[in-house]
Amino acid sequence: MAYHYNIPIVYSFVGPGAWSGRAFRVVPGETGCYYCHLEHIGDDEELQSVEPNENQEIYDDGCATPAFIGSGIDTGIIANFTTRLSIQTLLSEEKDSYEQTENDHIFWISQGKGGNMKLVQKKIDKHPDCDHCNRS
Repeated sequence: MAYHYNIPIVYSFVGPGAWSGRAFRVVPGETGCYYCHLEHIGDDEELQSVEPNENQEIYDDGCATPAFIGSGIDTGIIANFTTRLSIQTLLSEEKDSYEQTENDHIFWISQGKGGNMKLVQKKIDKHPDCDHCNRS
């Protein structure tokens, strides 16, 4: 619907165990679409997350739903950069608001990199293999 009505949209998600997360925005006609972002995630080594060890213990959250333990600090970081990207997008026409970024994909990783946190920001163009964007 956002694409149909030419409305930018910001997506965000956290990986298992809150070891990584990402936010990305799609601006119809200007950036790659949702599927282009997914294609770039698969193609770009810098955008690869690290999964928790499959033998890691899973804890019950009290509602009979198994879940990984994810730090509130880590999920808060992801929520904050998602909020910042959303505000930048909403205020893009406003003078004296946040300076606009050319990057529309933010990826953050907290584990599996030798104890070093990593933040990657990229501009995502239409992917050459995207069936959605490459329709005639």
